[in-house]
Amino acid sequence: MGGRGARSDRFMNRNTHFQPFVDCLEGRVVLSSTRHLLSLRPVSLEVSSNPGPAVTTIPMPRDGAMVDLGPGTPKRPWREVHARLVESMGRSRPRTIFLGDSITARWSQTAGAIWNSRFTRYRPANAGISGDWIQSLLWRVENGAVASQPKVAVVMIGINNVSLGYSAKEVVMGIQEVVAAIRRESPSTRVLLIGLLPTRETWETQLTAKVNLELAKWANQESIDFVDASRRFLDAEGQAKDSLLLDRVHLSKTGYQVLAGAIARTLARLNPPARA
Repeated sequence: MGGRGARSDRFMNRNTHFQPFVDCLEGRVVLSSTRHLLSLRPVSLEVSSNPGPAVTTIPMPRDGAMVDLGPGTPKRPWREVHARLVESMGRSRPRTIFLGDSITARWSQTAGAIWNSRFTRYRPANAGISGDWIQSLLWRVENGAVASQPKVAVVMIGINNVSLGYSAKEVVMGIQEVVAAIRRESPSTRVLLIGLLPTRETWETQLTAKVNLELAKWANQESIDFVDASRRFLDAEGQAKDSLLLDRVHLSKTGYQVLAGAIARTLARLNPPARA
């Protein structure tokens, strides 16, 4: 991994890691987003020149991907993991679902006790899948991820798109589309959107700050509950606090404690615990 100020080339070569998805695009284009249902007005977006897993407002499954399920557990096909999550939530009917990537998925691995103490009262389901980017979460939402009609969906997604070199505007538009899809698929579900967290790469932290600024403006305009916990993860120099991260991006147990505290009040307001 490069230093904090270096933008690592391994994250910029989308073509190397996602070649099966590039062919679906037939080149990079200027996208006029007519699917965006929250603002009800088209938005023009110049898609970045680096090829990758589609533009952020187009749902795309991670076909062929194998998902890391944690130590001692064999990796499983991405579609199988998604299907099992949908089936499980259909049976358990959770009041709250957490949607996202590995940062969400690792709650149980890294901070299971914190998850239980903070969230059990909300009858939660962890629907995070390691490695997901915006496009794959968007596909999941449109293919059963919120079919159980939860009261609240807690969403944090986009850091993998940042690492792949997507622009702040692309990331913001994709996240907006995820929220719009949840509203389409489960109109009664309230969305708690969590901003992106800093990483140990300075350029990523700078880009996530831009994303969060735009998301905050948009969420205020659209009356969406948005929590930006990023400042809690920064030291006096504006770098990610080492004690809150296990590696470049994943949270330590203390990091999850900080994140849980950041969303606690908003989650309690949206989803008051059921009385005994």
